[in-house]
Amino acid sequence: MNDINKVMHKALSGMSLKRIRFKRDPGNNESTKSYEGYLLEEDGISNTATIFIPDLIDSLLNVSMDEIDEMVPEKVSNLCTLKSATARILAELDYITCEIDLARLDEISSIEQLEYYINQFDLCDTEVLSIYRASFVNE
Repeated sequence: MNDINKVMHKALSGMSLKRIRFKRDPGNNESTKSYEGYLLEEDGISNTATIFIPDLIDSLLNVSMDEIDEMVPEKVSNLCTLKSATARILAELDYITCEIDLARLDEISSIEQLEYYINQFDLCDTEVLSIYRASFVNE
């Protein structure tokens, strides 16, 4: 049974299902352990949901919506990827040469500040374009 749960978990993780956290073990009310799984169906009338939790023996459960929390995946902000690409390209061009330069770049907290930072260097359009392109490439 455990193998089929692994197969189901792998298949479901590739779909666009909401990941949820079930607040307690339904078989043990005294347990404080939570479980992660997938929301398969919501019933707005009865305020219940059908969820799949790979770690439980009875992995398909019908529970109250109050017993689950939606898990929001951690996202890397666009600003972080742009700052990373900026550091990489400016280092390749020898504009950033020390830790102090990297620290200044790391302190930037908005796109406007990043644009101001980039504008202090005499970059041609191709070099600026390479920063934006590098922010879309996973290296």
